[in-house]
Amino acid sequence: MREQTRVIDTPQKLDEVAQCLTAAPVIAIDTEFIRERTYYPLPCLLQVGTHSNQFALDVRTLSADALKSSINDVLFDSAKTKILHAGFQDLEVLELLFGDLPTPIFDTQIAEAFLSTQIQIGYGALVEKYLHITLPKASSLTDWTRRPLDLSQIRYALDDVKYLPKIYDAMKQKLLNLGRYSWVLPEFQDEIVRAKEHEDSASAYRHIKRISSLRPKELVVAKEVATWREERAQSLNKPRRSVLADEVVLSIAHLRRPTPDKIRKIRSTSHLNERDVEEIARIAETARKNPFHPEEDAPQQQKDPRGTQAVVDLLFSYVRVLSEKEQIAPAVLASKDDIINFIREDEDSRLFTGWRWEIAGRPMKNILTGRAGLYVHDGEVRLK
Repeated sequence: MREQTRVIDTPQKLDEVAQCLTAAPVIAIDTEFIRERTYYPLPCLLQVGTHSNQFALDVRTLSADALKSSINDVLFDSAKTKILHAGFQDLEVLELLFGDLPTPIFDTQIAEAFLSTQIQIGYGALVEKYLHITLPKASSLTDWTRRPLDLSQIRYALDDVKYLPKIYDAMKQKLLNLGRYSWVLPEFQDEIVRAKEHEDSASAYRHIKRISSLRPKELVVAKEVATWREERAQSLNKPRRSVLADEVVLSIAHLRRPTPDKIRKIRSTSHLNERDVEEIARIAETARKNPFHPEEDAPQQQKDPRGTQAVVDLLFSYVRVLSEKEQIAPAVLASKDDIINFIREDEDSRLFTGWRWEIAGRPMKNILTGRAGLYVHDGEVRLK
């Protein structure tokens, strides 16, 4: 089938795709979108594929009603596994297109972290590793909104789903052979849960660079100004930075008296109208009078238990050793927060439950209680 015929831009073609997908046990999914000039991603293509066919659905041309009436049922068929790679942003696009997320999913990037020490392997590297195929590199600046799509764009889009079913087959079998398939399934569910959680605007300030450098009063101001920015960006569907750059939010937070005149003197504020400037000044002035609540306002950063930095470092060393031995990415075994909570005997630590307890938590507990220790033999760190 020629690449051009795999671009689906009419309801009639869409019905044919739905028939093709109906017979498939798995469906590979990818999306192409842009969001340089918008707050929400702008969907451009929805690629779907089976072991033998791939299609690029032109969601810029097809109506939402056409999509939902033709392929909604087959995509949301819980008997079919939906395969993605690094699919978090794709899930965001799917929710925009269909109002919900299809399950169950299988994310090959997450799965690879249970089969090697790589935590965020790229799609091209994955295809080369499992299928020994080298994919052509595409420009990250491709404009997916332009029509008609050229042949290289179509091929690139179709390649993104073409190899996923075969990689899925190999990965699933390997995970089953190692007894890890049940380990990875909850991770896919967690990805769905995270994709459905829409962060509260009042928490947006936590992602500002250098936010932790602010003093308590300044932090309260930054929180309120960032909340205004987030809500304005959403209502205008514009990127946060085009409404107010991070540096501007921090500069406003530093002002002892945030008047409109002082805000106007900050670089990168010339695009703001008078009403916006006055509103920001009022929000900032009011925020400076509000009390600081450490538990609520301070950036959520896990602190090491006092005097245990050396212990954390020791257990991190063991995690790295275990990662190489078991061929599981270190971050999958245990994060720093997991280890700190484990030392505190906090139930929130994943090291106290399931497979992580068996292969990592139990020996780490023995290290903490002195029943086991690390030593070097022939240049390798081992557990005794």
